[in-house]
Amino acid sequence: MQNFAKKQYGMRDIMKYYKPNYKVFLAFVATFLNSFSYPIQGYVFSKVCFVMLGFQSPTFVEERNTWCGSFMAITFIIGLFEYFKGFLLAQLSENLTYQIRKALFSSMIRQNIEWFDKKERAPGILSSMYQEDISQLKGLTSQTLGLILEAILCLFIGIALAFISSWKMALVTMSISPLLILGGVAEQMVYWNSFKNTAKQVQENEESINPNDRANALLSDIIINYKTVISLGQKNIEFLVDKYRDLLQGPRKIGIRRAHFSGVIYGYSQCIRMLFIGFIFFIGSFFIFQQNESQEDCFVALYTLFMSALQTGSLFTQVPSVSKSKQQEGWLENQLKQSGKL
Repeated sequence: MQNFAKKQYGMRDIMKYYKPNYKVFLAFVATFLNSFSYPIQGYVFSKVCFVMLGFQSPTFVEERNTWCGSFMAITFIIGLFEYFKGFLLAQLSENLTYQIRKALFSSMIRQNIEWFDKKERAPGILSSMYQEDISQLKGLTSQTLGLILEAILCLFIGIALAFISSWKMALVTMSISPLLILGGVAEQMVYWNSFKNTAKQVQENEESINPNDRANALLSDIIINYKTVISLGQKNIEFLVDKYRDLLQGPRKIGIRRAHFSGVIYGYSQCIRMLFIGFIFFIGSFFIFQQNESQEDCFVALYTLFMSALQTGSLFTQVPSVSKSKQQEGWLENQLKQSGKL
């Protein structure tokens, strides 16, 4: 289907459609600032918990107002940053989709008639590409780098805040936090792997077509020529039904095999969160009773790092698939170049 195996395309090729540049910069700034939000929120919330426990303190009212007010302010700021980040990234993605669709349609409409005769350019495949595949190109934009940067900064900021409170608790929590992050990364790797297999198949054999694309092509042809199909008679209709069912068997088997692995990964990501909390609280109690560490400092350190690691894993699950993006981007670039659009 694709000729992109002959040349590998990357972010530089697709960023020319990711406009305007000032919104790209603002989205990057919002993403950077948002990386501070969850570590600081975890730090302030843990402080609020201990302030509420010390209601007999003479400075209780002042500390309550300070930390509770700080928590509400941080919550508002998080919502504001998330809004700007989501708004800007969504708008940039829509602009990217619009520009690509416009250029691709302009290219396709100028092709010779024989260009549409190939199996990989059946109406069902082309319409599926317009509706779904183009949206996958955001994996080759600055959105991917922004999310990765936010995830890394979020973890390091949490580590820094934890060391301020208790370096012992920070070291222990930091040493096992990769297990928590791994859950989020593994979930995204399951999603990425489904597209890597397709890309590898196409690179090994340019004439091969994805089974889903074959099924879409057959379905589209049947719908477009439904009068002819009906006139073929019941026997031929049954043959087409069997053919369509056979084309769906490949994706179905792949999905079932992947479901077992996905279930294990999802179960791990949920289980490790509870194990993480239980383990660090156990270690915290050891430091408090055996090392005479402050209860407040231990809790602040472990909860701050817990929130940071949890958010880091969550951010990694939002990173788009680069493999899927390269697969679609290479095909689109080749089609646009054929009509001199690039």
